[in-house]
Amino acid sequence: MAPFILSLTVLLTSNVCYSETEKSILYIRNSNENEIKEQFCKTANCKAINIIKTDTREFANGNTFVRFIDNVSQKNITILSPEVLDSNQFMELLIKIRIAKTDFAKSIQLYIPNSSQLVQVLDHDGKQIINNELVKNLLASAGLQKINHKNLQVSQLKKSGSPNKTIVVDQGLNSELAKEIANNLDLKVYSLEQAFEVTQTEKLKVIFVSSLSGEHNKSFIQSLNAIHQLKQMGSQITLVSPYLPYARSDKKDQHGVAVTGRLAADMIETSGTDAISFVRAHAPQSEGFFKIPTIQTMGRKTINAFLAKLNVEQIISPDAGFQKDATLYADDLKVPVSVVNKQRNLQTGESKLHGMSGPKVKGKIVAIIDDETASGGTLGKVAEFLKKLGAAKVIAVVTHLSGNAEQALNSPAIDSLAVTDTFKITKQHNKLSVLSVAKEISDDLKTVLKPNISCQKIYSGSF
Repeated sequence: MAPFILSLTVLLTSNVCYSETEKSILYIRNSNENEIKEQFCKTANCKAINIIKTDTREFANGNTFVRFIDNVSQKNITILSPEVLDSNQFMELLIKIRIAKTDFAKSIQLYIPNSSQLVQVLDHDGKQIINNELVKNLLASAGLQKINHKNLQVSQLKKSGSPNKTIVVDQGLNSELAKEIANNLDLKVYSLEQAFEVTQTEKLKVIFVSSLSGEHNKSFIQSLNAIHQLKQMGSQITLVSPYLPYARSDKKDQHGVAVTGRLAADMIETSGTDAISFVRAHAPQSEGFFKIPTIQTMGRKTINAFLAKLNVEQIISPDAGFQKDATLYADDLKVPVSVVNKQRNLQTGESKLHGMSGPKVKGKIVAIIDDETASGGTLGKVAEFLKKLGAAKVIAVVTHLSGNAEQALNSPAIDSLAVTDTFKITKQHNKLSVLSVAKEISDDLKTVLKPNISCQKIYSGSF
């Protein structure tokens, strides 16, 4: 690995108005960092400088690594850059723009001193690597909103009007969850019709609580249509979609199929959604399908609080694919974990069990944990397998109940089944417990829902 390099973020104040959550500066590593910083601050009339660290380095495999150590949520970000970059610096620039965008930066602009054109990307011989049009498209794709050439022109900070009103909009597909989220955020719940009425006179920040219900494709498309309408009326939309549509299609595992999860992400972004909150995607890395900011709530706190009350002694992963997640549950509960060896036929979906690795389950209260079930067939098979191995009690827990779980509920090997309310659960059964993830979702939303700021900075130039 190459030597550790520290990149810095500068937070500046103005003599007119200062809000710590509003303005911050990033710059690209180069020999003229201090010169560019001083020139910017002279232009912007800085009164104080507060350094915020970011970790930026080059790995031995040639990859550039960037991590923001401090929060940029709801800040106006200006990235200071020289007009000429090498390929590593340009990649650093794109990565910093993308992190700022997906970490809920309020705005992102690029400042290039003493230049009348875009940044140029040159090789060691001074030859241009990519043309200006492609540079522009890549910057836009990463999330850049504005570019200022030559001198940064800053107008006076002015008082804004009334702060934007934040509301929760209940689409009507999972109303109890929407109400709980609103209560936890101390916000009012509006129906879709009420929201359309209010947007006639007010600009809104909308937390749009959706769900898949009945005909999944129909409810998904209806949600996108409603978001699009609200967006056209000037609203800023954070979509709360507890179950991420098509999350199970996260890779191309056979010829002739599409990665539908990526398609769904593109559809959500195309609708006008500004940010999305969801609960435990089938593959957590599906978060990377999005260019908009994402909040992934895992649901683990809610589930483990339930399991702790039942004195669970061991966690069971139903297959090797869920082992890492199962280990996190087990570590939180301070109990061991075992993994069932399962093989699934990709054509038929049928699964077969081939033993188990990890501690024995004989005489223990165990919990099978998985991210999703529809029929509950796999849960029933695993539970039967565990009972044959001597488990005293088998509890099945899934984050998402996308079907009726009939096979799990009818299985004599399953003593109880717990699910969260990412779908609206209407089914009642003496074995079934429904756990609300509203507080977990709300707590995660609170980390990015900042108080309205009474001042805003106006920049000249456009991208």
